[in-house]
Amino acid sequence: NNEACFSARIIVRNLTNIPSRCNAMLLERAGINARLRFTSEYDVRLPQEGEVCVRVDACAVAYRDILDRNGAFPFIRQNIVLGHEFAGTVASTGKRSKLRIGDRVVSLHWDQDAAWPS
Repeated sequence: NNEACFSARIIVRNLTNIPSRCNAMLLERAGINARLRFTSEYDVRLPQEGEVCVRVDACAVAYRDILDRNGAFPFIRQNIVLGHEFAGTVASTGKRSKLRIGDRVVSLHWDQDAAWPS
C-alpha cells in the first residue's frame, strides 16, 4: 500500500481507506557514502487546506534523485523521501482543493515536503 501525503491536516470525509503509515525510500545522508533506507513506517499526514493526499501507483528514480543522493546540492535536507516523480490517485482532499477524490495526478520536480498547491 504505497500512499503518500504531501503536507497535512484537514477535515477528511472518509478516512477508512487512508493508512496511517506508508512505504518510503529515505535518503539519510548524501554524498559518496550515501545512505538509503527503505521503511514501511513513514507517517501519512492528512492534507491541509488546498492540498491533497495521493495514493502513489507508480514512482521512478529520476535524475534529480541521483543528484540528491550524490550530494550535488549541499543545502538539501537530510532524511528526505526520494521519488518526487510519480503518478497516482487522489485519496483525500483538504478544504478548497481544486482536485477531487479519485482524480488521477502526476508530480514532477517538487520537494516531497513542499507545500503542494492542488
